[in-house]
Amino acid sequence: VNYGLDVVTLEHVAKYIKHMGFNHVRMNFAQAMLHNPGQPIRNDSFPPVPNAAMLRANPELQGLSAMEVFDRCVDAITNQGLLVILNHHMFDAAWCCDTIDGNGLWFTDKYSTDDWLNGLTFLAERYKDNPRVVAFDIRNEPRPWVKEGGTSILPWWGLETSILNLFGYQVVDWRRAASRGAVAVWKGNPVANVVIEGNWFASNLAHVTDLPLMLAQGCLQSRVVYSLHEYSWYSTAYLVWSHLAGPFELFGFLRDITVEYGTEAEGRDDVQSTHPFTEQPYDRFADMREEAGFYLQRDDIAPVWVSEFGGMRRGASKWHNNTMRFFKAMDASWCWWPLDPQKIPQDFDPEDPDGQLDLYGLFNPPSRDYRSVVGWKLQDLVDLQAPSPDAPARVSVPPQCTFDPRANEEAANRATGGLEFLLSIHWTVYMALTTAIFVLLVLLRCIALCSCCLCVRTAWLGFTSGLMMWLPTWLRRMFVKDAENYAPLVHP
Repeated sequence: VNYGLDVVTLEHVAKYIKHMGFNHVRMNFAQAMLHNPGQPIRNDSFPPVPNAAMLRANPELQGLSAMEVFDRCVDAITNQGLLVILNHHMFDAAWCCDTIDGNGLWFTDKYSTDDWLNGLTFLAERYKDNPRVVAFDIRNEPRPWVKEGGTSILPWWGLETSILNLFGYQVVDWRRAASRGAVAVWKGNPVANVVIEGNWFASNLAHVTDLPLMLAQGCLQSRVVYSLHEYSWYSTAYLVWSHLAGPFELFGFLRDITVEYGTEAEGRDDVQSTHPFTEQPYDRFADMREEAGFYLQRDDIAPVWVSEFGGMRRGASKWHNNTMRFFKAMDASWCWWPLDPQKIPQDFDPEDPDGQLDLYGLFNPPSRDYRSVVGWKLQDLVDLQAPSPDAPARVSVPPQCTFDPRANEEAANRATGGLEFLLSIHWTVYMALTTAIFVLLVLLRCIALCSCCLCVRTAWLGFTSGLMMWLPTWLRRMFVKDAENYAPLVHP
């Protein structure tokens, strides 16, 4: 259930959003709002609101299901003339996001991929008669699922393989899932826009032109929007991606990614002010964002929407100023995260009656009154709201495209072939050598697993694991002399 309904009326929040100058709202929902695990979605049996206290300022909402309360929220916002983009944020009704929450992919240990797809179709059809519900952000921050004591599942664009199971990793294809998710939305509303977030916490879209969405009709691409997120700690991810020479360098930076994203939200506040990657000069900052995804907008390939960005301190580092400058230069479309001043409302959890503040909130966190705002945040956002002088006065309408559900469902279900994936890579000598040694190590590891001598096998497995982790870094140093200015070799 949307926050704030325990403090102010629904109409109050909707009017405030409009008066602050925004033109759209990204409304997050959880799969748990639609149905319980193992049960189908049924209009007569939606799950209830978790805690009636969350609605105490809106007595007319009492007794409604969580889905029905969400309907009222959508109506209130669109009645103010605002546009709505629905976002499948989580499966469980919980705070997002990290690699151990089990909610980073398009399935969990409770909900299946079909549950996700059916939910998208259901909501697209439910809101298709509301013309201001304009898009569906089909999955929030696709990211690894690190299972305790088991295999870690890694999303990749255009690759699904079990060959890494020997090392405790399973790779699943976000490209195929995104294609299926888009088709699921269009089955419910054929004219809706579909938002595809970048891989690994919405930080990378570099390969979406090498391996496009699998659709039977090319005209449907005009209904696809790509999305990135932008936070101060993402500078590390962008630096990693900009140095990434190819898909086979996964293990070379896996440890760094784990350290960076394993930080809890409280630790991220420190990252904003102290992390060296946040102090990059503007030109480097801008280059990395363009490489990660804004090349799509720059080259007029597809629109890019920053569906989340935010911070808690102004001018604590160069990151804030760089972000404001870059968004203005790109005339970026964006959403501030979050409007709410709290992560967990008061009196929601009996064990934590005070709840938790969200210091990134636009409404003033200490007051929690959903009336006062953080002045400097709104001032900066109003400055970004001004349209670019280069913005076109009129936008051309794409040619008519009649959605073919059967043909597109068949296309989206096709798995990416290994040869197709390899041919999409822009090979270099460095990448070829890395790949060859990688394959050799896999073979040697298989031999070690079959070894009869336990001591030899244990030593050899440890040796090959170490090489897998450090080989890409060593090769980069050998072949790339100026790492800081290293250009990505996969990006066209």
